[in-house]
Amino acid sequence: MINVFISDSGGPLIYYSNTGDWIWINVEADTVLTLDKDAVYLIGSPGIIIGSHFESGRLYGRYGIYADSTITIMGSFIGYCGYYGINLYHAHKSKIIGNRIVDVNTRNFTTGAYISLSASDECIVEGNTFERSSNDYGYPYYNIRVTGNNNKIISNRFIPDPITGPVLNTGSGNKFIDNINYKTYNSGVATFSGDGSTTEFKIEHGLVSTPSKYSVVPLSSDAMSYSFTVTVNSTHIIITYDTAPPSGTDNLKFYWEAEV
Repeated sequence: MINVFISDSGGPLIYYSNTGDWIWINVEADTVLTLDKDAVYLIGSPGIIIGSHFESGRLYGRYGIYADSTITIMGSFIGYCGYYGINLYHAHKSKIIGNRIVDVNTRNFTTGAYISLSASDECIVEGNTFERSSNDYGYPYYNIRVTGNNNKIISNRFIPDPITGPVLNTGSGNKFIDNINYKTYNSGVATFSGDGSTTEFKIEHGLVSTPSKYSVVPLSSDAMSYSFTVTVNSTHIIITYDTAPPSGTDNLKFYWEAEV
């Protein structure tokens, strides 16, 4: 389908069942008029969506796009949805790339999110922008909900303040990399001034939770001259010396990195 507009339907605006190898370009489907219907409902129908526009509707709609087979969604607008913007269910190896998703969960379901990867594995979600136009539109509980495994969520712009938390991740092997407002890796150089008595120095790592991987490398001679241990918690990397380093101005320097 190319350059198609569909609006104000009593059921799903576009419904495919067991139809494969299709491509949509510049397709628009807006506003369902029956409760719990979707703008796009795809059953057993793998395909590609490019540069399109989908709204399920704030009052009655459910998902902007629902799919249970491998699908690629690129450069499209999905918004004003009653529940999820995009819900992929067992849609393994799908790609959601470079889309703008606005005002989801307008009907205030308790797991509402911009994207849900429901039991979907090995998907790529990259370069998407999530938006909330005002406090009156949409109640996103999460940016993204992931119950599948081995998915990659890369370089998306999350909103900073979803109701429950940035993400819901109950799968395994999922990677969150370079997402705005959800930092999972950080590094830098920390500098402290010793006073001859302080043995503990804290570095704020800025990550979303306690790092599983971390390292600290002393860079200055005073930092190297005494033995220390390193521990972490949800907010800090903590360097604890056996003996207090000597007094000095900016005489303790460390390179550090941490990853959730």
